[in-house]
Amino acid sequence: MGGDWEADLYALLERSIDRKTIFFDVGGWIGPVTLFSAQLAKETHTFEPNPLVFSELKENLKANGDFSWASKVTLINAGAHTKDDELKFGCVNENDDSTGSILGNDGDQTLNVCMIDFHKYLQKHAPKHEKVVLKIDIEGGEYSLIPHISNFLKRSDVVLFLSLHPQFLRATFEKKYKSDTFAGKFRIRMDMVLASQKIYRAFGRRQIYSLDGQRISRLGILFSSITSGRFLYDVALLS
Repeated sequence: MGGDWEADLYALLERSIDRKTIFFDVGGWIGPVTLFSAQLAKETHTFEPNPLVFSELKENLKANGDFSWASKVTLINAGAHTKDDELKFGCVNENDDSTGSILGNDGDQTLNVCMIDFHKYLQKHAPKHEKVVLKIDIEGGEYSLIPHISNFLKRSDVVLFLSLHPQFLRATFEKKYKSDTFAGKFRIRMDMVLASQKIYRAFGRRQIYSLDGQRISRLGILFSSITSGRFLYDVALLS
């Protein structure tokens, strides 16, 4: 809900990142957020699993190689996941599509991609007492990833900007249940509610915000998702 994802996101990144910040761009695509944030941060780590998109990401960073901040960017051709693995990654257009997802991996257009245990990566590269900002936009993968890094997110010095994709979640459950029946529709909605609530529980007692800075009520989220099937598309944890 909130405002425009990109405009609100860039404004919050500019306010949240400084020369003491370690920034993680999870779902980097061709690098717009990485290139912007790297100019502000102490160091930047960018995850992009699609190998063909990753090539364009590398070229975009290389094009900025004359700037000192470019040397502080680490590009990882892998997805952030719950364990080290190789998974099928579904995408509409393998060359440059920004909506590839591990939830949509049973179609005709799929790639095998490398996945990295993100919790282990954070333990190594974002030790305690470091200022950390995370941007996570991974087209449905967040429903498994966020609970996996819940202990890390409970740190008050960690800032998170999270894009949620209930449309991918709904499509996954529609394949599982008969969506043309009342019982099927009910099970789809309840499973979506449960998956969404796992994300919010992973935040512990931290206050949840929209990207335009408004406080979000956990009870309000639960009520609107159950009664009207309305789910959030972006949330933030601020320090």
